[in-house]
Amino acid sequence: MVFSFTVIHRALHPGFDEDVPFVCAVVEMDEGVRMVARIVDEVADRTATLADAAVEVVYVHVADDVVLPAFRLSTAEARGNERR
Repeated sequence: MVFSFTVIHRALHPGFDEDVPFVCAVVEMDEGVRMVARIVDEVADRTATLADAAVEVVYVHVADDVVLPAFRLSTAEARGNERR
């Protein structure tokens, strides 16, 4: 579940210029642990629906030997947002 989030509009490095804007969120796992990660869905322009949204983990390959966890809206959550 999305506990909190912010939308990043300014790249901190020229290598990320194409990635902005993106959503950085604090996600609360079912076990109670919270972690900070990127939301990979195209949600930066519709953040009103992100509070308490259900998410699922995905893994993003950022280099040949680096894979990072990220999140996307869960399938059920994404279907619900389409109807709004």
